[in-house]
Amino acid sequence: MALILEGSVKKIELFNDASGTTTTSTKTKFGSFLVAFIGYPFSSLVSCFIFYLLSVGYEKGFLIGISILFLFMLVLWIRNIYGAIWIIVFCAINGYLIYINNAQYIEIVTLLYAVFIAVDALFSALTVLFLSIKQKDKAGDATLLKKITGVPAFIWGLIFAGIAGFVFYSLIGQLKLF
Repeated sequence: MALILEGSVKKIELFNDASGTTTTSTKTKFGSFLVAFIGYPFSSLVSCFIFYLLSVGYEKGFLIGISILFLFMLVLWIRNIYGAIWIIVFCAINGYLIYINNAQYIEIVTLLYAVFIAVDALFSALTVLFLSIKQKDKAGDATLLKKITGVPAFIWGLIFAGIAGFVFYSLIGQLKLF
């Protein structure tokens, strides 16, 4: 979003506890608002898009696309060693799956990725909600949105958790488990 708003991405860091940070800059207060707000809903919507791709048979295309995206991010923004190693290993696994071309393995792995992204979107939003209640100054984007808008961080945490919960519930409803 920062790039769309003529801002910049300074760095992206991935950590071994599955968390990460993105440092961006924008030229306007409205741009800062959009960048801070859009991350959590976008993550949930990406999980919907991935499930859609899998439902229409684009598992291999998804693997190729996400690998290219991650390599692009590695070259331009990843600035810590753990993040670089993580992306290289991730892309190597995807490359191997594409190379062996076993449809069943590709389907299983892409489904695991989709589920992981959906669950992570939900838990990230719930974490921000929890932090916005217990440690208001450490609630990440909810805290930033409070500074920009004056609306309490707790309300932003509720909005993030509500959107993520709705999307997750909708996805679960679409899965045919049995």
